[in-house]
Amino acid sequence: MPNVLKKDKQIGRLLACSGSNRMPKAKKRGRPPLPKGHVKGKIVPVRLNDEEVKLFTKAADKSEHESLSSWIRHVLRQAAEARS
Repeated sequence: MPNVLKKDKQIGRLLACSGSNRMPKAKKRGRPPLPKGHVKGKIVPVRLNDEEVKLFTKAADKSEHESLSSWIRHVLRQAAEARS
């Protein structure tokens, strides 16, 4: 291979790696992070049977809480504070 072609390939590789031809980065998918203080610290996995899910969902829907998770958190806090 002549030296001219080798140099052209080397220059092409350098340009490709230099970032001059890079495509713009894709935006991240998913929900943006919550502000500090709004993020819950731990996740506690709990298994429920179908009957319990229906019962808890019905009770949460009748309450002022926005979600089942919020209602469960509220009820557990009340129960824990009553025992303290």
